[in-house]
Amino acid sequence: MVGCLLLLLFACLCSSSSLDVLLVSAPFPGHANRLLAIGEELVVRGHNVTFSSLDNWVNLRHKSTERGIRYLSAGKQTVTQAEWNNIISKRASLQGFFSKNPLAIIEELRLLDQSRPLSGIDEIAKYFMNINLKQWDIIVTEHYLLHRIPCIAKSRDVTVVITSMTYFSNESPPWPFPVYQSGYSDNLSFKERAVIGLSTIGWRCLSAFSLHWVLIQSPVTESLCKETFKYPVELGWEVPYIIMTVLGLEYPRTISPLTTYVGPVLSQALLNQHSLPVDLNDWLRNKNNKSVIYISMGSQLSLSDKIAQEIVNGISDTDYHVIWSVGDINKDIILNIDSSRYYTSSWIPQVTLLQHSSISMAILHGGSNGIHESLYFGIPIIVIPGMGDQFDWAVRVSDAGVGLQLLRHEVTSRGLRDSIRRIDNDGYHKRAEKMSVLMKRGGGVKRAAELVEFYGTYGYDHLIPGPIKYKWNWIQYYNVDVYIVLLVGLVAIVMILKRSCKCCTAKKTKTKQN
Repeated sequence: MVGCLLLLLFACLCSSSSLDVLLVSAPFPGHANRLLAIGEELVVRGHNVTFSSLDNWVNLRHKSTERGIRYLSAGKQTVTQAEWNNIISKRASLQGFFSKNPLAIIEELRLLDQSRPLSGIDEIAKYFMNINLKQWDIIVTEHYLLHRIPCIAKSRDVTVVITSMTYFSNESPPWPFPVYQSGYSDNLSFKERAVIGLSTIGWRCLSAFSLHWVLIQSPVTESLCKETFKYPVELGWEVPYIIMTVLGLEYPRTISPLTTYVGPVLSQALLNQHSLPVDLNDWLRNKNNKSVIYISMGSQLSLSDKIAQEIVNGISDTDYHVIWSVGDINKDIILNIDSSRYYTSSWIPQVTLLQHSSISMAILHGGSNGIHESLYFGIPIIVIPGMGDQFDWAVRVSDAGVGLQLLRHEVTSRGLRDSIRRIDNDGYHKRAEKMSVLMKRGGGVKRAAELVEFYGTYGYDHLIPGPIKYKWNWIQYYNVDVYIVLLVGLVAIVMILKRSCKCCTAKKTKTKQN
């Protein structure tokens, strides 16, 4: 009887301390999976978690409910999978032309403008404008949804946190405050600093204009941003900013008190999953340690037959076997291969496979999830980027010395073969192992969940810098008024001393004359 009462008391204490958490994501797996991993960990910790996005071909409802997370539909995405993939393919086809024809960026901006309403950002914001957000203690969203969710949440006095795979904010409070840009290379030369200095102002103005242009599509959201924040919202300075990477892959920089690096956020259930599909497990049974290359070029970008053949030819000159995750979009490009040397499938449990001792390196398209999952397990990478931030990740991987970059027009059988040999012989495996240690020390999903618990329970007002909290203007920030007063005082003192000197000189002259 006493034991039952103690259990009941314990249950009451646990329920009273549990949080109601809302996760809001774009309706794409690469964005949703990170938040779902955090939600999964929060459920294990006894919190009530709801995940919300748009209904589409990804079936996020199933992905949520299988983790014990309630699903809240924010509407239905109007675009079909084929239409979305078509836009992605068009954007990818432009990437190789920027260096040859800078005007290609105009077409890229047109495609971006076309894809923005199709992505569902507007629909998600409109949905949350019209529901009661007070039913949740904290809202966790992502950078891809821009500033809309934070503006809406803070206007309703609801705690909000933003997550991102990399650092997108500024290293000092927002314009017109000074900017120190360190995150472009390890050691900035005079030329690089000059270019960054000149481009920073233009980039800031462009960012402010584009954000303003995006927000005016919803006048209410724009008004909320202006009233709630120092417009536009600065991540890490006005709201907590959880970054799911580590310094080492990210360039070292100064960060704000509200910015935290936690390393890759991987589902604990996936990390604990060690069983592979039966046929794949049988294929791997006789493979030696570090004898297999894993290839995955994503589910949205198509490979040309030429690039696929160059990859096959390049690997044929090595002793490696290959596991190739071929999405539906690329299922017809690698038909003439040796099945004893190649294993292909439309879906492979990537996190589980990368833990297998036979995997030596990975050839990836440069998506942030694949990059982090590979390096988390100490697997060096050859990155063949296709579009967007994949080029950024390719450069970071190369700069960190944990992999190499091959642009699509550089993919030849000889170039790939030489890259594989460099990975094997030039210390890339050792540096990837070091990166694995850094990522595991970041805390990952457990650290992210701890931060959500802390912010949801205690808030973060004590971490907001004064210039942001009190919305200082540039006169206050730069002490212009103080310096004017000091200057006026100094001028007054100089004038008084000058007049005194004149009086003394006049008296001496008069005395001599007398």
